[in-house]
Amino acid sequence: MSDNYREQALALFKEGDIVTFNVLCEELEDQLLNLSKGKITVETFQSFFKNPNKFFEENGFPVSINYTMLLEDMIKVGCYDWWDEHITSRNFQFIGEGVVNMRLHLVCFMLAATTKRIKNHLDSLGLKPAKLEHLLAFGSKYPISQRNFPIIAFDSSWVDHDGIQTFPCLDENKVKRRLVLGYDWPDREWGSFCRFLALSK
Repeated sequence: MSDNYREQALALFKEGDIVTFNVLCEELEDQLLNLSKGKITVETFQSFFKNPNKFFEENGFPVSINYTMLLEDMIKVGCYDWWDEHITSRNFQFIGEGVVNMRLHLVCFMLAATTKRIKNHLDSLGLKPAKLEHLLAFGSKYPISQRNFPIIAFDSSWVDHDGIQTFPCLDENKVKRRLVLGYDWPDREWGSFCRFLALSK
């Protein structure tokens, strides 16, 4: 990327934004390439350049999932300050091969709601809940996000010894980035401040 575009990209970056500077530059370069090949319109490129955070919200967050890695290694790449000891390869199995590139979406329900209601909402948007490997890929590439709100992946779960279903979540506690298990006890409603990671069907 030319220094001129990097300078303009840096001007778009503000501390605390979901989009980190390195990711923004990488995506800007991809969009420039798509523009030069006629894959996107000038209007689409301008909408990205004008407001990258809105663009990511509408078009998804690009991530790469490396299925050749063990779960434990994916956790290490994310550099979390703390993670639940039950999030292991024994309790969560991945089904996939090679490296898969995709875009993920963060959905805010705006209201406190049950798991079932949120899943129905995702379905109405043409989305399906993300799995643990998606969550880890997102957390690794967008580490700032979980400092702003908890992020939950509903398509991976583990049932604890008391029979309660749990879902992997990214959050922050006392400045520490954590990979935790959120308990879905009967009649639980997830807070309106939560975000739910999803992908297109």
